[in-house]
Amino acid sequence: MKGRISDAALVALMAIGSLAMWTAVPAGWLVVVRNLQPAGTRYVIAIVGCLATMVGTGVLLYRLEAVYVARKGTAGDPAPPSWLRTVNDQGAAARRMSLLDVFLVVSAVIAMIALVAWWALLADNPNPSGPLQPL
Repeated sequence: MKGRISDAALVALMAIGSLAMWTAVPAGWLVVVRNLQPAGTRYVIAIVGCLATMVGTGVLLYRLEAVYVARKGTAGDPAPPSWLRTVNDQGAAARRMSLLDVFLVVSAVIAMIALVAWWALLADNPNPSGPLQPL
């Protein structure tokens, strides 16, 4: 029972961490640098900080996945990813997506949908004359 709870906690941490990597990390950096002047400096610091934090989050997520795989006792697939195979490796076994791969793809899609929805529905109108007036 205790093993199932810790496995579920690892899965939950991977899911939350994957979604946070695409949403909370960029939003957090924008909040951190919002009062810096000039504006150009603010965006450079946000981009560099966001990139570094996302790489660190990715490393932590892959370590969590390694712990999860070790606990479950399932060995990783030795086949290389498809982008590393050559044309001569057509007959090679395809690499299965890991649980973390699925979490990262699904969370990225959710983050993109949320971004488009925010932009279309909630963002301020950049044109003060009105939505149909020329800039």
